[in-house]
Amino acid sequence: MSVIVQNTLRFGGMRTQPQILVVDDSDDLRRVFCTLLERAGYKTLSAKTGAECLRTVEESRPDLVLLDVILPDMSGADVCKYIKSNEPGVLVLNISGVRTSPMNEIEGLERGADGYLTKPIDGRTLLAHVNALLRIKRTEEALRQASGQFRAVFESTIDAMLVVDDTSICIDLNPAACALLGIAKENILGRRFLDFVSRGLDWDDVELGWQDFLKEGHKSGEFKLYTQDGSIRDIEYDAKAAFLPDRNLWVLRDIGARKRAEQAIQEAHDQLENKVRQRTAELMEANVSLEQEIADRKRIEEALVAATTTWEQTFNAIPDQLCIMDLRGLILRGNKAMRDQFEPLHGDLVGLDYRLCYCGTTTPETDPPCSAALSNGVPVVVETTFPVLEGSYLAAAYPLRNGSGQQWGVISAVRDITERKRVQAALKEAEENYRGIVENAIEGIFQSTPDGRFISANPALARMFNYDSPEELISDRKNIELDHYVDPNRRNIFKNTIEEKGFVRDFELQAYRKDGTVIWTSENVRAVRDDSGNLLYYEGIVEDVTRRKAVEIERLELLRRLVRAQEDEQRRISRELHDQMGQSLAALLLGLKSLKNLVKSDRGASQIQRLQDITSRIADEMHSLIRELRPTALDDLGLYTALSNYIDEWSQRSNIAADFHSNGLLQTRLEGQIESTIYRIVQEALNNVMKHAQAQSVSVIIERRESRVSVIVEDNGIGFDVEELMKPPARNRRFGLLGMKERAMLVGGSLNIESTPGVGTTVLMHIDTTCDILEVA
Repeated sequence: MSVIVQNTLRFGGMRTQPQILVVDDSDDLRRVFCTLLERAGYKTLSAKTGAECLRTVEESRPDLVLLDVILPDMSGADVCKYIKSNEPGVLVLNISGVRTSPMNEIEGLERGADGYLTKPIDGRTLLAHVNALLRIKRTEEALRQASGQFRAVFESTIDAMLVVDDTSICIDLNPAACALLGIAKENILGRRFLDFVSRGLDWDDVELGWQDFLKEGHKSGEFKLYTQDGSIRDIEYDAKAAFLPDRNLWVLRDIGARKRAEQAIQEAHDQLENKVRQRTAELMEANVSLEQEIADRKRIEEALVAATTTWEQTFNAIPDQLCIMDLRGLILRGNKAMRDQFEPLHGDLVGLDYRLCYCGTTTPETDPPCSAALSNGVPVVVETTFPVLEGSYLAAAYPLRNGSGQQWGVISAVRDITERKRVQAALKEAEENYRGIVENAIEGIFQSTPDGRFISANPALARMFNYDSPEELISDRKNIELDHYVDPNRRNIFKNTIEEKGFVRDFELQAYRKDGTVIWTSENVRAVRDDSGNLLYYEGIVEDVTRRKAVEIERLELLRRLVRAQEDEQRRISRELHDQMGQSLAALLLGLKSLKNLVKSDRGASQIQRLQDITSRIADEMHSLIRELRPTALDDLGLYTALSNYIDEWSQRSNIAADFHSNGLLQTRLEGQIESTIYRIVQEALNNVMKHAQAQSVSVIIERRESRVSVIVEDNGIGFDVEELMKPPARNRRFGLLGMKERAMLVGGSLNIESTPGVGTTVLMHIDTTCDILEVA
């Protein structure tokens, strides 16, 4: 029975017993084959000739034909070919006892046979081939049914489905896809799917996005579909790559209706929110009105009757202990803060005498503050203490009246102010300490408005500017920019700096005293702002640095004289070397050359040549020394020529590539001291590059624009940590850097050094040629 069940096929949804037609001109073989197959659970038919076989196939359509290759009336191969042409669903298993070679088997299979066996045939072998062929047929039938079902689903689904290959060529699509795209199926097949959808996809690059989709295997999202009729549809897509080899499935769904529904829902939600906000505003307005009525002690009874849940929540949210009591002092209602305080001791507070809560007894020696409001209808607000509570409290009681003005109760509020009292005491102590520090400080301390008026000042500041009191200083100086600053532009610099950084440090300025004399001051000031960032006022400390500035001026003047004397001495030595030694060496070289022409012996000529070489070397060293002391070209031809010559010679001597660029130096010359300063700073910077930088190249740039000269010396060497180098006191730093900064300062300039280890170093100098170099800024 199990064999029969195993060999049962399903056709058209009904189970039938497989039917096999045995075709052989031998009656014995037919009977043997039929008996063998029937025992295995198959139904059998038989035919002796080819014609009979074809007739039986046409009438009964067996599942499998066991066909002898050689028949009396026609070739078994022709019979097989006919069956396969007219009944392709019928399986054919060729049997031959004569044609048994591999070539015969190949020929039979090529003519359409599903199998080929040679006689004699073992029964188990025959059944195995029959079972195998019927399993194949069973599988093919199942695949056909599955394919039909898939096709039916594919064609009838409401979602648009497209099958495309890896190049996005459309292979197949369902009617829903044609309807969605608005294009006939024959006009879509064979075309690129991306051509229809790329315009609305949000991919940065459509082709790269397609390749990403093939690699990732899946994509989903939304896009805009621009149809041929000019409409735009919102589309949701879900794409599966390689669901079959070189086949990718795209499922599209029009979500326009859903979008419109969502928009309608959102609009309804917005309308609801607007109504809620409007209602909330109305409730808030009602609450404000209610609070005003409570504050004015009017219409309390009506307000309580009309109180809403929101009011009840507000009542309970107040951290103060609130209670409403009748004229007997019995509690009618208490808020959460009061209940939390007293219910653990007394239980439900409603109906309880309020004195029991705050005094521990209904007959205290001293009545609590709200007694006056109960007995006389007088509002009370006092600071007090309670026998049963620790700390200080602010107690308030207000009579409650009905619409006729008759008192019916009291509302009591008790607030714990213990911490506030402690903070106030601490604040008072801190203020007294701060006032003492400010009043006794030796530096001036002040506060001022952004528009230039003093708000406060300490006595030290008043004394600094020769006023008898801070009040006199504040009253006299109404406009800080005009009344205080000697140079009003310094006020603008101060405001710009503090606006950018929020503070100024060591800001120096010249200020007028009361009698009109001028002092130097140094200020440290910060801007004070509110939580929103709005500027409130300035506050800071002022130090009188007039004596220090006088010492600095004297020191700079001495330094300037020293530098000028040094330059003059170097110029004199350079001139003498150039004029005297240069002429002497030139004469000596000429004399040696003449002497060489007179000497005939080789030995004498060799000695004279050696003397010439020594003399030439001395001349070169002398010229180098002249350039280091002070090149005559700096005085005679100007800064551009002197620097150009020096940089070329320095590059040859140091084997470091150097380039020089300038702008504005050829038309007019700078003041002599400025040219000397620039030359010396560039000279010192290049010497530092050669000694320390380990650089391969260096650039020197000098630019003059109107009254400003900029100098840049930049190398690509190993660099250094500028902050670390500038940490030691000035007396312990390298004299070269200190000397460069002081030389720049002597001509009213500034010098900065920027460097990072491993990156290189840049020396920046700026000089304002309109400044008087004889004064100190």
